[in-house]
Amino acid sequence: MSVLTCVARRETLIEHTTARQTEMRNGSRGSAEDGSGVSPSDAVGRLKEAIEARTRGRGSEGDLEHAARTLVTELKREDRPPEQVLLLIKRILADAGLRPSYGDSSEGSPVVGSQAAIYRDIIALSIRLYYDGRR
Repeated sequence: MSVLTCVARRETLIEHTTARQTEMRNGSRGSAEDGSGVSPSDAVGRLKEAIEARTRGRGSEGDLEHAARTLVTELKREDRPPEQVLLLIKRILADAGLRPSYGDSSEGSPVVGSQAAIYRDIIALSIRLYYDGRR
């Protein structure tokens, strides 16, 4: 995939999110009408909070998984392609200060190792949820 394609897809995602937020402000219930009660922007916020809590040792793995499941479910309902979902998840992780680790985790500190594990686990979970809805 070329850089231009990635940039174009990111811009489309941003435009869609902005339009969705405008709809929400103007009284449209969005996905709340289907019984889920959570908009994608709310689900993004919940995932960010769950990641931050987990990296600080306060959140549970279950809370993190639930937040990821909610976001992926809402994005799938909007027919977002898997690459957009994955890019958004990676952006959320990066915003929380997490980065992928390609080296041996024994080389770094335990904190870096646990953050790399959170990053890896959320990416893997999101992919599984997108394609088959299971943990």
